[in-house]
Parts: sequence; C-alpha cells; structure tokens
Amino acid sequence: MGIVKGGILGTVIQKVANVVFQKWKGHNTVREKVDPANPQTPKQVFQRDRFSFITILGRLINDSVIFPYWNYLATSFTTAWNEFFSTNIPLQPVYVDPVTPFVPDFSVVEASRGLLEPAIFEGEPNYLTATGVFQAEWNPDIIGNGLSTDVVRVLIVDEENGVSFLTADIINTRGSVSLTLNIGLGRNATMLHAYLILYRGAGAEIEVSNSFYSIVTAI
Repeated sequence: MGIVKGGILGTVIQKVANVVFQKWKGHNTVREKVDPANPQTPKQVFQRDRFSFITILGRLINDSVIFPYWNYLATSFTTAWNEFFSTNIPLQPVYVDPVTPFVPDFSVVEASRGLLEPAIFEGEPNYLTATGVFQAEWNPDIIGNGLSTDVVRVLIVDEENGVSFLTADIINTRGSVSLTLNIGLGRNATMLHAYLILYRGAGAEIEVSNSFYSIVTAI
C-alpha cells in the first residue's frame, strides 16, 4: 500500500481496475484489490446461508414482530433489527464439515426476548385442514412476574410459502388460555412454526417475554 501525497490522484477514493484508493489515518492511500482464491468454499456458503435465513425471516416479521417487540432493546448504537439479528444468528447450527449443509432450525429462533414471565403451549397447536383454522392453547399458571392480563400473541410462520401470520393485538390474554386464527386452506402443517409471545405495556414501558416455540399438528 502506498500513500498518495498529491497530484492528480491526491483525492481519488474509489477503485480503478484492481487498484483501490481510500483514506487511511488521514492519508490518501492506494492498494491492490485481492480477491479470495475460492470465494465459494463450503464454509463460506454455509455462513452465507446461515445469515440469509435470519435475514429473510427477519424481513418477513420485521413490521409485525421485530419493531414492536424488539425496539425497547434498541440503543443509540443498535436498532431493533440489530438486536434480533445478533440474538438469533448464534443460535443457528454452526459449520461442521464440507458435506453438511446448513439447515435452518426454527425451534431455536427467539421471535421475542425479554424478562416478562413466558407461557408455554398446552400440547401442540393444531391446523384444521378442512377449514384452514389454526388453534392453540397455553398454560395460564403464573409463578413469576406474569399477570393474567398480559397480552398473548401467536406468530405462525409458513416456511413452505414464505408468509407469516400474527394473531390480533389486545384480544387474547394469558388468562384466556386459547385462541384461533384462520390462516387459509391448503397449508402443510409440517412446514408451520408457532411462537407464543406475551407482552404488557407499550413504548419504552413495554415488557416482553421470551417466545415459546412449537411445531403444528394437522387434524
């Protein structure tokens, strides 16, 4: 890398062919651009697939889940998206060997994160194939900081079709123990993923639970 002190290249900060001009410690510098010998190694592909999964999932639920239920974790240095991404990337499978591809693990995804007492599904939620209705029940017992009035929302992700559904806000509570939602006919229950989310309050005063995951059973 050479320092450019003046002349016609003195203010160049872009790439020209395989030469890159940029600022470095207050100096104009020039260096050769070197591409990796093999940018498609199995490990690189695995890592890209890992990041891609969380990115695609995040975009799918950004407005409905990430912004309302992760924004309270944001700081002057991070956003709700940053918090969701940095939390969920490490939870996904890690690279093992060149022949093991990345397979997304929906069961470890944290759709929400917080200190409010969570709730767990009672059994597995159901998908009624004849009507397209999703049904879920949960345990309302409280042993910590939960309240029977905490709002319950269920996020359903349809992996096969790349869509998500979220139950209505401020209708179901911890004490109401069950809910239903019409998500449409023709879905493959084995490709549905359900997340139980509880919250209380709003804005900077919101309290959120860790989400609870379940597979979905067709009936």
